[in-house]
Amino acid sequence: MSRLHTNLSPLNPPPSPTNNLTAHDWFNFILGISNCVIISSVLWGFESYNEKLKMIEDTNTKISEIIIAYKVLEKQCRRYITKQSKFNSITEDTSVVFPHTHTAISHDDHNKTAGAW
Repeated sequence: MSRLHTNLSPLNPPPSPTNNLTAHDWFNFILGISNCVIISSVLWGFESYNEKLKMIEDTNTKISEIIIAYKVLEKQCRRYITKQSKFNSITEDTSVVFPHTHTAISHDDHNKTAGAW
């Protein structure tokens, strides 16, 4: 009879695992858990970093759109004020009435506020 056959025979069952874990087993278990936590936190950090970069990019795009809209609106207002000024020079009226707000601003007020920008 061969040795392999003797080890597998029903007369010699394999040893059952014991519930007594050694310090080495506990160390390996804790080391494995800590490696898992470290890898998870690094992956979470990369994901968070990418989300923040996307949010910054979106915010910069929105700021650029606001600046462009402001410049377009400023250009339109300057044209309107210029047209009103030409009209007012004919009629000797010194105020400009904005159609959407129905408010008037004199040229003196406009010159005072223009320097603030």
